[in-house]
Amino acid sequence: MQQRYIYLAYGCVIVSHVFAYVLGSVFISPCRKDFSVCNHTLCTLLSIKDSMQDPTGALATWNVSTHFCTWDGVLCSNTSQQQQVKGLLLDSRQLKGALSPEIGNLLTLSYLNISNNIFHGSIPRELGKLASSLTHLDLSHNAFNDSVPASLANCTLLTFLDLNTNFLSGSFPEFITNFTQLSYLDLSSNSITGNTPRDIGLLSASLQFFQLYNTQLTGSIPRSLMNCSKLVWLDVSNSLLSEALPSDWTRLSSTLEELNLDNSGFSGNVPETLGNCTMLTVLHLHNNSLTGEIPSSLGELRSLQDLKLYYNHLSGPVPSSLTNCTHLVYFELSGNNLTGGIPEEIGRLSLVEWLTFSMNPLLEGSIPHSIDGCTQLRQLSLYQTNLEGVLPSSLFNLSKLERLSLEDCAFSGRLPELVGNLSSLSIKLDVSHNNFEGPIPAGLGKLSNLQGLYLQGNNFEGHLPHQLSELRSIIEMDVSCSLISGTIPTSFSRLASLSKLYIRNTQIAGPIPDIFADLQNLQVLDLSRNMLVGSIPQSLATLYNLELILDLSSNRLTGSIPSSFGNMVRLQEMHLSGNMFTGRIPSAFGGCVGMQILDLSHNRLEGDVPDALGEMISLEHLDMSHNRLSGSLPSSIGDLPKLISLNVSYNMLEGVIPENGVYRTLSASAFVGNPRLSMDSPLSRSRSSDERIHWKTRIISVLLAAIVTLYCLRYYMKRKEASALDLPLWRRVFMRRKKAK
Repeated sequence: MQQRYIYLAYGCVIVSHVFAYVLGSVFISPCRKDFSVCNHTLCTLLSIKDSMQDPTGALATWNVSTHFCTWDGVLCSNTSQQQQVKGLLLDSRQLKGALSPEIGNLLTLSYLNISNNIFHGSIPRELGKLASSLTHLDLSHNAFNDSVPASLANCTLLTFLDLNTNFLSGSFPEFITNFTQLSYLDLSSNSITGNTPRDIGLLSASLQFFQLYNTQLTGSIPRSLMNCSKLVWLDVSNSLLSEALPSDWTRLSSTLEELNLDNSGFSGNVPETLGNCTMLTVLHLHNNSLTGEIPSSLGELRSLQDLKLYYNHLSGPVPSSLTNCTHLVYFELSGNNLTGGIPEEIGRLSLVEWLTFSMNPLLEGSIPHSIDGCTQLRQLSLYQTNLEGVLPSSLFNLSKLERLSLEDCAFSGRLPELVGNLSSLSIKLDVSHNNFEGPIPAGLGKLSNLQGLYLQGNNFEGHLPHQLSELRSIIEMDVSCSLISGTIPTSFSRLASLSKLYIRNTQIAGPIPDIFADLQNLQVLDLSRNMLVGSIPQSLATLYNLELILDLSSNRLTGSIPSSFGNMVRLQEMHLSGNMFTGRIPSAFGGCVGMQILDLSHNRLEGDVPDALGEMISLEHLDMSHNRLSGSLPSSIGDLPKLISLNVSYNMLEGVIPENGVYRTLSASAFVGNPRLSMDSPLSRSRSSDERIHWKTRIISVLLAAIVTLYCLRYYMKRKEASALDLPLWRRVFMRRKKAK
């Protein structure tokens, strides 16, 4: 009996081991090669996971505790027999690593999207094993390199292929023309080279989206592409494509909605037949070499919202028919050779937000009064044209205008107070370099959101209106080169956002106001070529945040240069020339380690040149000429690594000019006007010795020439006497008697 229990116990142990073995085979080792198809898929997926880095845990559900069809990013089909993986949707998961070749073992996979990750290496050629299933392949926005694998040619069922924004190289894959069901093709932002296949038109029955921007493709647009009558989107911008555009776009007339051919090398005319593509909403032809006139047929594009033809060589008038494109939002014709004027009917474009005719130097006439019909206008750019006349009052009804650029034209008259109605102006108001006259309108102070105000190069007169201090958002202001007078308003201290202030070449007089304590964002202060007097105010002397330029030159400023200027460690240029500054050059300038230009010329500075100037390690240009400086030149200046020009002429310097660094390369004009300054050094002595030798040589040459001349004269006289002996006796007697008389 006891023996029976022993046998029974042994039996239980054996059964438990067998049961454990079976369970271990199923749950512990699901990847045995001789197991079911289901487990084969499981093993493949786990192998793919193991090849990746998953820093965010996006694949945390990929484990054997649940069925793989429930895993994140796995799409399965439901069949009567078993579930099959039909798609992997792993886009934007921050996954890293190489894409495992095991992907080719998912033989039922039709949809693969791993875009917007950080996969690298080559595209697995094993994808070619999915020939009977793969229809959608999206590997975009990764770091794949090498060429597109030739094995992908097997996947003729593809309808969607997106490889954009990788590091792929090689030529355009010719086999793609065999993908007769392909509707979406994007190879953009890769180093694809060569030509687009001539027979790309074989995709005419299916191709709807074709994008090849930012590649290195050359040649022209294949004419066969014009047979793709279902094409909705074509983008080959930012490429090396060139030559003329296809002339006949008629077959795309009922489908094409967006055409981007910009930033390439296309030449020739804008095709007239583009006017047949009445579904177009976007037409980008800018930054090419297109010539000829703008075809009036483009006025038939009634759905057009975005027309960009800027930076070409287009000529002729702006077709008035373009004002029929009443859905236009962006209308840009800048940088051409257009003639005539702005169409009088421009006001019909009631939806336009961006209107640019700038850099057409032959464009003339005036701004049409209908301009206020463009009620949605946000940017108007007419600069560098030949537009002229008085600004129409209707212009100031554009309440949504954010940027107005009228610089370098021929506008005249007064800038009206109505300018204050442009309450949305925020980016820029530029009327510089025109013929405006009269006072600067006080209404400008109403533009509380304005960041840039440019009035320079006109004939404005009168005082600077104190209302300008209401421009609390202003970052840059330029009122230079005009007839304005008076003083700088002290209320400018309220312009706390001001970064750049230019008031140069005017009739502004009086002292510099002590307003800079509140202008701590200033990077550029240019008050040059005015009639300013007095000393530098304390608040300016302590404007330590000044980074770019301080220019007070050509005024009548007096007093000493503040030593606190030495704390402007980030300042790049300081111009103090043409004033009446006295005293010594501050040694504190040595702390201006970021300064590249220092001009102290034409003042009344005296004393030694500070040795500390040799600590200005970024200095490139130093001018201390036309002062009363004395003492010797410090050799430390010669050691400045970037210094390329130095001028100390017309001072009272003395001693020996150092021979190091920039001193070696300077001409005598840099030192002229310093009578006690000498070049008595080994090098200069060598030069002097050479000069003495040169003078000795000249003296010896002159003496030799004189000796030779005397010798020749003596020889001539002897010859003459000898000739006289050869005469007859009576002739010689006659000559002696004649000489005696």
